[in-house]
Amino acid sequence: MGVCFMNQKKILIKVLLITVALSFSVILFAIDPDTGIVRGQLKTSKDSDNSSLETAVFVRNNGGKELNNEINTFNDMLCSKLADKGISVMTWKDIIQKFSESDESDDNIYKYAQSFMVSATTTPTNSSMTTAGEVSKNSEPEHSMTAETKDGGIAKSSALRISQILDAKYMIVASMGKLGHERKVFNGEGTIYKTNNQVDIFTLPLTIIVMDGTTGQSIYGDMYTPSLNINQNQSISILMDNIVDKLLTSGTSVLADNIAKNIEKIKNTSLKNSTSVQFSLDCNVPGATAELDGAAIGSPPGNFTTKPGLHQLRITRQYFEPWEQTVNIYPNQKLTVSLEFTADGQAKFKDLAAFKQSLELEKATTYAEIDIAKQQSQADADSKEKLSSGGEVFLKNSYIRADGFAEQLTRIIHRY
Repeated sequence: MGVCFMNQKKILIKVLLITVALSFSVILFAIDPDTGIVRGQLKTSKDSDNSSLETAVFVRNNGGKELNNEINTFNDMLCSKLADKGISVMTWKDIIQKFSESDESDDNIYKYAQSFMVSATTTPTNSSMTTAGEVSKNSEPEHSMTAETKDGGIAKSSALRISQILDAKYMIVASMGKLGHERKVFNGEGTIYKTNNQVDIFTLPLTIIVMDGTTGQSIYGDMYTPSLNINQNQSISILMDNIVDKLLTSGTSVLADNIAKNIEKIKNTSLKNSTSVQFSLDCNVPGATAELDGAAIGSPPGNFTTKPGLHQLRITRQYFEPWEQTVNIYPNQKLTVSLEFTADGQAKFKDLAAFKQSLELEKATTYAEIDIAKQQSQADADSKEKLSSGGEVFLKNSYIRADGFAEQLTRIIHRY
């Protein structure tokens, strides 16, 4: 009887808690007609205007190996604090992991992830993006990460590309620095304090950057260094093994508060950066294909238009090595790309290069012969002109006339 009463009491408490929770928030659920996935979004009564900020969150550890185990904690705390401010938070790993456990293909995983993340989630148990793979040494700084499905079908991608795939309006890249420890000792024996005092000061610098999810342009940045003081003396000794957690708790709260206070600034800056800009692209190989963010835009040389910021540019041509880089496009930018032969391309065009050289030599020889012929023809014309003018002078100075003098002389001799 006592056990039954306790169970009823627990159920009653749960019902009361659910009722209280529903009184402060509105939970919306919808079923995707294509995928059948339940999509939900939590909107609190306060800061409801912030819910339109679908944000992809990525965290980094710049503090060394000793903080590797704190990455997930950092991510969870930051996401929960942002969600508490009414900001819709999404992370890549949870969504991909959800569909990787199924038998779906990689293409469907992309489709489902994009469809699911349109509404965003606000669960405070998101896992870290950086634990899904290793950061490449030669990859783009700050935002390059790796995500893999169970088959490894999703290759290395930048945080910006992932954000674009998820249709995130904004992207937050947060990082934690090296854990600092400062110790101050006060020798108080023989003074009015009559005891030695010691204080240990722990610090953990945290930085956060808010970027446009489409262009990758930085919109807002903030840095905060939480600190924790532990005072000890001969009478009091304190042992603590969750120092980093305490620092992250206070630090993420301040960062989330600052982001919430600058919502309008973030939105306005993002709108200003949404205009398209023109850039020019040139290549040493004619007929190459240029792709921007996975879509073909034409062949260089030429002028192209897109939104400013980070983009994935790829140049391809048969028998040449593909050229692919993340470029930061700005107005009137001029990009020049040089492609290199593949092994097959070198073998194929080796004879062609020699043939082309022989054609150039033959062409030069032909031009030389034509030039010689022109000069010879001009010399012949000059000679004829000189001979003609010399004959005319001779006739003028001789007794031979063509004006009737010879005829008159003949008449005089023959008297007729």
